[in-house]
Amino acid sequence: MSDLRVLVGERIIAIRNSQGLTQLQMAEIYSLDDAYIGAVERGERIFNVDALKKLYIAIQVDAADLFRNETRPYAYA
Repeated sequence: MSDLRVLVGERIIAIRNSQGLTQLQMAEIYSLDDAYIGAVERGERIFNVDALKKLYIAIQVDAADLFRNETRPYAYA
């Protein structure tokens, strides 16, 4: 697994949880597959730009927020 996929997955989990959404709720609201969301959150899936866009729109954040991690600023380098 790449560190970048893990970092993005961790950010999606944190943001989704802060909004009080389950994977299933997020999937239903934004026409995403809940199994896909889970795999992305675990860093198991390679996501393309279109899928990433759906995810950041779904959790209502800027794309840059998915890559921001103050505790591991160079985790994906």
